[in-house]
Formats: sequence, structure tokens, C-alpha cells
Amino acid sequence: MKLLRTIILAVIFLTMTQFVYSQSELPPKSDSIVRVGDMEYYIHTVAKGETAYSLSKSYGITLEVLYENNPDAVYGLRFGETLRIPVISEKTTVTPPVADEPEKRYVYDFIEYRTTKKEPLVDIANRFQVSLQELKQRNPRLGNNVAKNEVVFIPIQKKATEVLLEPKKTSVQQPEMTVSSSSDVFWDLLKSKDSLCVNGWDTKKKYTVALILPFSAERLATTLSSSTAKKNVRQNLESMSVKYLSFYHGVALALDSLAAQGLNIRLNVYDINRDWREVDRLLEKPEMRTTDLIIGIIYADAFKKIADFSKQYHIPLINVASSRNDILQDYPNVAKIVPDESVISHAAQRIVSEDDNVNILIIRRNATAYSRSVEKITTLYPHYKEFLSDGKSMSSAVPLLDSRKPNFVFMFNENTTEVLDLMRVFDEIRRQYDVTLVGYPNWNNIGELDYRYAHNLKLHFIVPQVVDYNEQRVKDFVYMFRNRFDNDPNLLAFQGYDIAYNFIFAMGMFGQNCLECFNYIPHHFLSTGDVIFNNTPGNGYNNQYWNIYTVQEYEIVRIP
Repeated sequence: MKLLRTIILAVIFLTMTQFVYSQSELPPKSDSIVRVGDMEYYIHTVAKGETAYSLSKSYGITLEVLYENNPDAVYGLRFGETLRIPVISEKTTVTPPVADEPEKRYVYDFIEYRTTKKEPLVDIANRFQVSLQELKQRNPRLGNNVAKNEVVFIPIQKKATEVLLEPKKTSVQQPEMTVSSSSDVFWDLLKSKDSLCVNGWDTKKKYTVALILPFSAERLATTLSSSTAKKNVRQNLESMSVKYLSFYHGVALALDSLAAQGLNIRLNVYDINRDWREVDRLLEKPEMRTTDLIIGIIYADAFKKIADFSKQYHIPLINVASSRNDILQDYPNVAKIVPDESVISHAAQRIVSEDDNVNILIIRRNATAYSRSVEKITTLYPHYKEFLSDGKSMSSAVPLLDSRKPNFVFMFNENTTEVLDLMRVFDEIRRQYDVTLVGYPNWNNIGELDYRYAHNLKLHFIVPQVVDYNEQRVKDFVYMFRNRFDNDPNLLAFQGYDIAYNFIFAMGMFGQNCLECFNYIPHHFLSTGDVIFNNTPGNGYNNQYWNIYTVQEYEIVRIP
């Protein structure tokens, strides 16, 4: 049955590569109307495929009105939930604007604020001069007291972000901007980029996004039809196709959310592997030249051709899987999501300061293992000690600990047996030594990790991507994914959602400048703490952010 399902999926991806995320047929209005005070409301039960945007059009209201009456709708609609929609009189008419008057266009309606300590929500409201009610509407999941390192969306008075466009008189006339003092924080973020990064969300434009994934659908179909195909080859191809299908499903949910906000998107999906002929055929397609954004899990030998093409036509290109910095060299339009080893020192500094009086111990198998990462750590902490574990018992590292100082032990190893052995040894002597264990690079994938040891050793692990299933927004995503695809999302599904949502959102705001302006918008990641770009002139954008997780009270907790 699983094999048959995979064959069907392969045929679908071979024959159907274009998906349009816009609403042509509007949902029917509800017959159920209730009165609350002086207002009447439709009670609408959400059906499959309905979005906030389509409902706003069907009922003749704005998205803002829909969200004001249903705050949770900001995070997407759930099948079967009920919404309260104000009844608008059919006699109401809208007067069209006079041609010679300015039109107003909104740039932003919120800024992102991260708390540095636990504080009452009312204090945040007073600080930013917004009403507590507005703040709660924008942040429906926050309580009256906001924890440290929480992100709070701060509504900005609309008059503070209006761009007044004078009637067209000459083709070179610039818009005039009026800003009130209540949004100084927001404009401080943009002041160095205001010529590029102040733009509007254009709901009338249709954006085209190319999604490139190595489904191997055609090769899979050929292999399955061969009577001589080896079982392991068949299973590998089948696994690969289903694996990347999860990434696509995450992208699909992100596009649903963006379409609900009014963004009109055409998604073209391409199955491209290592075959250079496949790449050439792709780049010869006329629609590729007018694509607004390319997102891809692309093999190295195919990536260069696609990067050359995107550079020629000034198309932002997001590389999902590679950690190599050389893919950014001379490609100012390319961004890579996976941070490379050279920026691990940024994560280390979030765990222990350079000025702290501590003992730094580095453990790795041999003198060449994880050399780039170790080099950055040793530069940061020049008084380090090192233990090379190859052929030795982990107990041999104990004499390198210091009983008079806090010990920070960086272990560059992902061998399950050796990791568990080290944790067992250090747990036995934890009463004599204050130990904080830091693991790298993929300790989140160690299934046998003993949480008792992790808790006792104050384990921190540095990883590119982790999902915290205790977060409410993650729970919401899992609910939507199960409801839509009848399956649980894996890590690739979360990654597909994260990348598609955030970069297409940035594209809608800033067009071709979306990479340069990406750091200047609030981000909405489920499986990563953040993506923070830097770049050098003439080169692409490198993510500087490693995620750090620790174990507290036997729970995995993200450290901002």
C-alpha cells in the first residue's frame, strides 16, 4: 500500500507542477446570525480550503475586521472552528476616492519587541503608548505577565506608518512620508535602509515562486516498472520522494497562511536532481525568467547553474540545505539557511562570556575533527584545555576539570556510544565539579539521550534546527498538518513552512530587496530560533544564528 501511494505521488509531481494560491470561488455566507448587544454577527463554520482572505471577500469585510473579532484567525483557520463575522448592511456604499487626492498606503502595522525580563503586559503597553486591549488583540496567546525572551507584537498607530502618495505629476516624483513620535522605535530599525526596506504589501500583484526539490519521481517510476530493480534501490528512491514531499506540504501550509493575508502566489514545483540536462531544461522555461523567488534543496553540481541564472535575472535564491560558504561567493542574490561552523563562536558566547573566570575543556576524537569549529572556540577562549578521545576512556578527561571553577565542556562528537559514555562518567563526579556540557553538532538526533544526565550536567546543545513541541504555535501547526495531510509533520515539514512563510512574506514586502531587508521584519519560525543574515559586498547572505537548547527540569528549552 505504501509503495502504491508513492507511485501515485510520483505521477502527480510529474504531471502537475503549478499551484495557484488565490481564491477564485468565494465561500457561501452562513445562514446563522446572532445578536450581541447592538451588533449582529454571522456564525460561520470553517470548511476545508477556506481562508481568512476568502471569507473577508465573501462577507464584504476587511481582514482587519475579521481578525479584530477573531484574534486567533491571525494564526490560520482550523477546519470546523466557528468565527464571528459582523453583519454589514447591503445598503452600505463605498465612495471611490477622488482621482486628484492622495491615496494612503500602509507600510507596517506592528513592530517586534523581545522582552529582556519577566514583565506585566500593561507595562509594555504603557511603554509603547498603545492600549492594553490593542496589545492583547495582536498577541492573543500572551497572558497578563510576559516571560523573559518572549516576542511581543506592538501595534503602531496607523497614521504613523502611512505613506502619502501624491498624484502622479512626473515619473521621478518621490513619496512623502509622515511619521509620529509613537513609532520612533520602528523607524530606528529602518533608518539605515529606508530607501530599500520601506514598501507596501501589494495584494494586487501575482507573485511567482519556484520550488526546486529532488523528488526523483521520474527515476522512481522507471525503477518501479523494472522487474530487475534491486530492493534497496527501490526503497531509497521511495524514501527520498516521500521525504521531500513533507517539505512541500510545509510550504503548502505557509502559502495558505500568506494567501489568507491577501498575497496572490503561483507556486511552480520542479523535480530536479543531479542531471545537468534537467537543469538546462528548467532554465529554458520562459516562466523562470519572470520568477520572483527561488527556494530549493539543490545538489551542488546543479546549484551553480541555477545560481548563475538567478544572478543574471536578479532573482533571490534561497539555498535550504548547504552549509558551505563558497556557494555565496560572487552571488549577491543567494542566501543560505544553514549556518556554517565558522559562526559557532556566536553561539558559544551566548552560553559563556569571554570574560568569565571558567575552565574551558574541548573534547573531540582527534586533532583534525571539527577543525573549523574548534579553531573558533579556541580563539574565543585562548586558555582552553583539550582532550583527544580516540582510543581512550572518557574517564581520562576528568583530570582536566577544575574543582575551583565552573567547567564548560565543549564536546565535538555525535557518536551515540561516546556521548553517552562521557555523560555517564561526568554525572558520577558532578558533586566534585561544576560541569556545563555543550554538545555539537546533532545531539538533538541522539534518541538514547538520558535526560537525567542531561539535567544534572546542565546540557546545552548547538543545532541548526529543533522543534519544541510544547510551544502553542507548534501544536497549532501539527493540528493543521494532520487535518490537511492525514499525517504527522517531520522536521522537513516544519522547515518547509518556516522558509516559505518568512521569505515569501519578505518578498511581498520588499520584492527583489527581500534578502537585504530580511533582518528588518518580524520573523515567524517554528523550527528555528531565527535567521539573521550578514553579507559582504558582492557576496550572498549567510545565516549567523545557531539554535541553543538546554535541559531544565527534564524538558528541552530554547535559549534565545
